[in-house]
Amino acid sequence: MSLHRGILLSILVWFVAGAVASAQTTPVLRFEQKVFDFDTLSFRNGPIKAFFECTNISENPVRILEVRSYCRCLQVRCGKKLLQPGEKATVEAELSTERLNARQEHRFTVLASDGGEVMTNSLKLTGYVRRD
Repeated sequence: MSLHRGILLSILVWFVAGAVASAQTTPVLRFEQKVFDFDTLSFRNGPIKAFFECTNISENPVRILEVRSYCRCLQVRCGKKLLQPGEKATVEAELSTERLNARQEHRFTVLASDGGEVMTNSLKLTGYVRRD
């Protein structure tokens, strides 16, 4: 490899590394609460509803792209999909307890972007379900 090619390759690697390092890593949403603990309850007292309020802390409008649950017993939704800077939205989670027993921890994610990188926000419901 010639000296000229080596210098060009070094410059290219430095440029790409700088671009990756400057990629968006700052959150665009702030959640007031990331965990909802429903304590202990009978499976007959369900379903459990929890509300997670978030605020757009970006300088740009933020689009909520998806609210994703990983369990059929947990339904999640967000009515407002586009938040202006400083604007708030509420993510609703509803956990069906009829088939649950023992300690529970159910996670879900909110995917959002202000036009840059897609940011993932992890939230969860936790507690104990009795089969009395």
